[in-house]
Amino acid sequence: MIQSFYTGNAGLNANQKWLSVISDNIANVNTIGFKAERANFEDLIASSITSFANNAPKNMEIGGGSFIGSTTKDFSQGALKNTNIATDLALDGEGFFMVQDKQGVTYYTRAGQFRTDANGDLINLNGMYLQGWSLDANGNISGSIGKINIPNAMDPHVTSKLALKSPTNLNASSPLITKTLDTSDATTYNYVNAITVYDSLGVSHQAQLYFVHENSNQWRVFGLLDDEPIQFNVPGDTNTYDSLLVEFNGVGQINSIKGYGINTNQTETNVLENSDLGKYTLANTPVLPGSLVITQYTVGGTPTTVNWIDDGHGNIIDLNNNNKIIG
Repeated sequence: MIQSFYTGNAGLNANQKWLSVISDNIANVNTIGFKAERANFEDLIASSITSFANNAPKNMEIGGGSFIGSTTKDFSQGALKNTNIATDLALDGEGFFMVQDKQGVTYYTRAGQFRTDANGDLINLNGMYLQGWSLDANGNISGSIGKINIPNAMDPHVTSKLALKSPTNLNASSPLITKTLDTSDATTYNYVNAITVYDSLGVSHQAQLYFVHENSNQWRVFGLLDDEPIQFNVPGDTNTYDSLLVEFNGVGQINSIKGYGINTNQTETNVLENSDLGKYTLANTPVLPGSLVITQYTVGGTPTTVNWIDDGHGNIIDLNNNNKIIG
């Protein structure tokens, strides 16, 4: 009879611990990185009796109730949650975050709540340092494992190159345009894309790419940066161009990208001491539509400037000497 009370009491104790495990799981439902526990019940054998009947042994085991032999963590993948905090991390699949305390003791955790301390080191809520490898400018692992540091200030990264890989979703049925590009007139281009670029001081600037459908499978691309023309480079070509000519094949893939309109803006300087300049000729020197300025200095250093301005079609519309109209 007394054994029966002990057996029942053992079962109550085991189930009380099982309920404690469940309560702990519920209490940590919002704890980041928490893994639920499962209680493992085991049978408690109080006695084992062997008797013989008809010369054959008969075993009788009398249970003494149950107990919680162990608990097991459930490492199944939990739900990922977006916190909008850049330093919060999550593991999708197997693995742990490696952290170290100030004494250098290493721990492993699934909790990805991190923040930066005053030195810019990533730490968890207990002040332990997240461990990892640093990357160089090319994204390669460098150095040995250690603290992950995020500098509080970084040098601005100047935009040095804009790569034209897929211009935009250009519509092949867009109307052909023969007008000269005028960015203030939307009828002189088909599309415009705005891009933010940065200078060496980290100041942002707006660049615009204008797409003009000139022929059935050809598009001209012009660019402005802060309302100033952009010069383009083509791989394998040392020249700079005022625009690009993008040609597509019959299935809408880019067939070629060529430079259009070589940029030959240049300054030529000749110093002739104590001599008559006479006639000066620019030989084989193409000039972009716009203007040409030639400045001549006398022996005393007095400048004489000749300005030539055309209309973009080879017609001179203004020619003056020190702002005096010639001819």
